[in-house]
Amino acid sequence: MFYATSQVTNEFKPQLDQWLKQAQNSPEAWQFSWQLIDLGKSINCQFYGASCLYTKVSKYLNDVPTDQYDILKNKLLEKLLLYASSLVDTARNPQLRLIQRKLNSTLAKLALYLISDQWPNCILDIIQTIPNCINNDERQQRSKQELDEQQNQLVLIVLDIISLLPDEYTSLTNLTKLKRTQINAQLKKHFSVIAQYLLNLFNTFNTLDMATLKDKTYFSMIELSVKCLTNWIEFGVQFSEIQLFIEYLFIYIYNENLFEKSAECLTSILNSEDNTK
Repeated sequence: MFYATSQVTNEFKPQLDQWLKQAQNSPEAWQFSWQLIDLGKSINCQFYGASCLYTKVSKYLNDVPTDQYDILKNKLLEKLLLYASSLVDTARNPQLRLIQRKLNSTLAKLALYLISDQWPNCILDIIQTIPNCINNDERQQRSKQELDEQQNQLVLIVLDIISLLPDEYTSLTNLTKLKRTQINAQLKKHFSVIAQYLLNLFNTFNTLDMATLKDKTYFSMIELSVKCLTNWIEFGVQFSEIQLFIEYLFIYIYNENLFEKSAECLTSILNSEDNTK
């Protein structure tokens, strides 16, 4: 229980847990979840707010009129970018990353629900919009090192969101079989956009010197890129769309820190249904 403290006795924890779940599922959660996702609130409050928002999008998106989907999408993106900026400035990174990831999952879930009609270009929009959101004021106020770090944080957000899409697809609810089929088809149709994005990143990684690659952020970018590829292979994309990545994976597999992820990805390629044919 993320809200548990020494002030809450074990006797009252089950009741508190039940109350929080009821609040999370209430119509009012659409309003108070945004108020809780405020950097001035405690970490526990922020995480609960992000969890509420994920639940609302996952289970109760029909509460939102279709003409307000853009407002919801833009408001969520705004929060994502605010946390990305905060991750550069604060020492509370591990805690904030948990909230950031819950918001990433929420946007991924929203994209899935909207990809077949309301937001068909969601994958391209996510890839293009998030890394290019640093405004001129921020560029003038930050050092090059800070800007590079913020840019890398934005890339990590993009990678996490597109990695989450296949996982979040499996937990879609309240959909007809036809709707699920349409979403599945749209995801596979737009994988080429993700493949090109990952190829560009892999090419960039190959130009970096060893000292830079040992940096924790760059290592996380490579690791998450490989994980993203594995998730989409297991989702069922065509072998022809992933064979270009094999040479990169055989480079990364010689890095002891990347061996496990690279080997897992190569195994997924060899075991893919399309390849076994």
